[in-house]
Amino acid sequence: MTTAARETSLGDVAALLHAAQLLVSSRADTVGALREVVEILSRVTGADSVVLRPALPGAVPVIEALRGSTASRGEGSPDDTAPVRLTLPLRYGDDVVGSLALVSTGPLAVAHEQCAAVVADMLALACANLTLRARLSSASVDRRRLVAHFIEEAERDRAELAGALHDGALQSLVAARYVADIAGIAVHDGSLDDARRGVQDGLVDARRALWQIRPHAADGQDLAGALDALGRQLAESIGLRVELMVDALPLTLPPVVASSAFRLVQEMLRTSVRDRAATSATVTADVAGEMLVVTVTDDGVGQLVEVPPGLARWREWVTLLGGDVRLRGKRGGGAYLRARVPMTDGGPEEVVQQ
Repeated sequence: MTTAARETSLGDVAALLHAAQLLVSSRADTVGALREVVEILSRVTGADSVVLRPALPGAVPVIEALRGSTASRGEGSPDDTAPVRLTLPLRYGDDVVGSLALVSTGPLAVAHEQCAAVVADMLALACANLTLRARLSSASVDRRRLVAHFIEEAERDRAELAGALHDGALQSLVAARYVADIAGIAVHDGSLDDARRGVQDGLVDARRALWQIRPHAADGQDLAGALDALGRQLAESIGLRVELMVDALPLTLPPVVASSAFRLVQEMLRTSVRDRAATSATVTADVAGEMLVVTVTDDGVGQLVEVPPGLARWREWVTLLGGDVRLRGKRGGGAYLRARVPMTDGGPEEVVQQ
């Protein structure tokens, strides 16, 4: 072998090892690095065809490097010499994640076979990594769809329960109050005042419960309108002043996204008043890229020792949808919540922080 040929061969081997190193370290585009490794392996070994065939085609495409020989197409060479085939299974643990096949019109040198075996181990690691990533991605999408379906069903159940409460117990209480009012007017001695107050208190409690359980979209409102209605209801019932900054919201959002954001705000505001005696709060909502970003700040007192069950439940669901929820206390008092809800099924996975 001439010096030039030896330098070329050593250069190809160095390039092959470098490409394989990048492949294993995941510092490069994996499929592109796989293709580069296969092409360099074909050049180093002199094989007419090198084919990487994954066990899971959806994760890794079939990659083939040809040197123009008819042997790579399974035909005989011009002198009718049968092509030499070397097939190496790509193993990762107990699993076969693919195969590496070399086809040559002449015998492969032992050094070339050993080189192919070493590269096959690296290719197996890369193919296993891509396969696992594909499976995890598919499982993540399935999980988010399952959570979204659960939220939709929960909101539908809330709507049915709210309808039953409105058409049943609430109407009965309204009728009872009407009868008590008429009877009180007829008697004029105040003997029915306690009964009337009891009915009125029951009516207030029933309406409050109806508000808590009914979906925000029950009246066909957009999220901004639903949050505005929530703020007005809280101001009238418990005196909480809610400032809204939601003008940039689109009129339509995916139902699961709108429901999740609304429920998070609702649970946070309830916690602010019930647990920390807040008197005012600020709610902002906007779309940033593929995320709906919602924040809630309040002027409550005390620290957030633990997250209430209702808020914790919605935080977990938003996380399973691919978003994240951060909740922390503020210096000088008050609390801060920031939620990011993905607008699509492909939202990134985030770590929940408190």
